[in-house]
Amino acid sequence: MWLISKGRFDLFGFTKEAYEFSPSILLWVLPMAVITTVGAITSHGSGASGPPGFTFTKLQTIVFVWGYASICEEIFVRGLLQTLLSSPAQVDAAAHQWLSMPVLVSGLFFGAMHILAFKRMGLAAVPVILLITFLGLVAAHYREKTGSLIPSIIIHALFNIGGSLPLWVTQWLRG
Repeated sequence: MWLISKGRFDLFGFTKEAYEFSPSILLWVLPMAVITTVGAITSHGSGASGPPGFTFTKLQTIVFVWGYASICEEIFVRGLLQTLLSSPAQVDAAAHQWLSMPVLVSGLFFGAMHILAFKRMGLAAVPVILLITFLGLVAAHYREKTGSLIPSIIIHALFNIGGSLPLWVTQWLRG
């Protein structure tokens, strides 16, 4: 990014731009929380969290999944990829539409990045990957509309939180 932009990180979303916090952004945690809660109640698996091949403790999940992954994945997909796909003319045209080409491509790419979930989850990964793709589209939309990575990082972190907290609560209730 530094080489491409000659040090202008604001071109890649490292700015507040037009983003103003609204409590409505917190609603994006609900879809993942509901689906995870239903899945946790109906499953009898170990409930380990983390990427395929790893088992994270709760603290590791908070640090690496809620924080690190949310920030790094958004910088890579929304900051770098989506910015490289966007031209100033596309950004102006996108002001009047919800699903521009850069939003669609970065959202689908984001979902494809998580295809490894099949290795760990089998066919149960299909709804998860669809939700992740939806998250990618929503985060890309907010990135495009605001010019900032802040809302996409917040939405990503909220989905990750909504995907693990209900599981932890149901595990705790089961004893």
